[in-house]
Amino acid sequence: MVIGLLIGTPSTTTNASFPFWFSESFGQYVGKTDALPFDQHYLLASIAPRYVYVASAAGDDWADPASELLSCYAAAGDKEAFPYEETSEDYDFNLHAGRIGYHRRPGLHYFSREDWNRFIAFLRASNKARKAERL
Repeated sequence: MVIGLLIGTPSTTTNASFPFWFSESFGQYVGKTDALPFDQHYLLASIAPRYVYVASAAGDDWADPASELLSCYAAAGDKEAFPYEETSEDYDFNLHAGRIGYHRRPGLHYFSREDWNRFIAFLRASNKARKAERL
């Protein structure tokens, strides 16, 4: 399970600090994420027949950028959705070719103008791909 990795924010901290992010039933899995019947990539996979985008920051240890990228791979299910081989631990890159877009930039936890610009670049590439699919 990607959420069960020992990187990022522990479920105990997340649930205590941000209980409004989860349903009350999530509390039964606090400290026992290996028992979860689902993983975070399931949410991405449920969206991924359509276009979805994940933005990461290399210094955002609580968000765990490596696991965010793994979630994209796990959610894709096919090379068409996320047509990449495993990438290195580079700190600054874009992956914009499939239905699941991703980027990692240097920095900490915030959504910057640079994030918006990379997201807009993905939208533009996605629009071109959708137009080509209709032909």
